[in-house]
Amino acid sequence: MYDALLNYLEVMQEIPMDIIFDRTFMTEEVYARLGYKEYSFTEIYNELLNRLDKLNYDIYYFSLYLENVELFRERLARDSHHNYQAFSVQNSVDQQNMYLEVSDEISKLKNIHVTRLAMDDFTIAYDKIKEILEIK
Repeated sequence: MYDALLNYLEVMQEIPMDIIFDRTFMTEEVYARLGYKEYSFTEIYNELLNRLDKLNYDIYYFSLYLENVELFRERLARDSHHNYQAFSVQNSVDQQNMYLEVSDEISKLKNIHVTRLAMDDFTIAYDKIKEILEIK
């Protein structure tokens, strides 16, 4: 599935387009590092990340996090949160920290622009994304 996505991007890179994907193989790596998966994904992840970095696109990676981790408690209390994984404040913090670690690693690549973006206030975060992507 991840190869198919990158194959598509490689073939289409001469055509100007905007593509947004949510986490994709980065999440697979985070979950594997945290022990949620029964396998290591690191070798495949590094290959995919290097392929992504070589594409002829402006690539932006937004690492979303909460500065006030107590907000996890409030957000987890909502009925509409994701139910794939049994979330707690602690594993939410652990995931957030691993995503931040991954974003630090990705920021060392040449063509992927990494932005850490606090989501404590959605309006401020949304405005920052619009500014970075030059959305009017």
